[in-house]
Amino acid sequence: MIYNVGTAIDIAVRPKDKNGNAIALTSITILIKDPAAAVKVNGVAMTAVGDDNKYEYVYQSSPSDLVGDYTVTITAVYQGFTAISSGPLFTLKAQAGF
Repeated sequence: MIYNVGTAIDIAVRPKDKNGNAIALTSITILIKDPAAAVKVNGVAMTAVGDDNKYEYVYQSSPSDLVGDYTVTITAVYQGFTAISSGPLFTLKAQAGF
């Protein structure tokens, strides 16, 4: 997804087991790095939303944030097991007229 710098970005996940059933996690945290690999968010807990085991974090980008691809790493813990997923998730672009 591509967003303008200065906008809020809602990052949401719905973890599921191998059979596709939603699961409630013990913990879930998020790490966000900018295109220069500078840490913008470090190990912040994602918020459980509703009864459908949805977890989200809203990243408020700044108008001064770097333009480019941002890498997100999500670490989820469930029944003593840890799963880590990482990769480019969103791109910030300059707003028109700036």
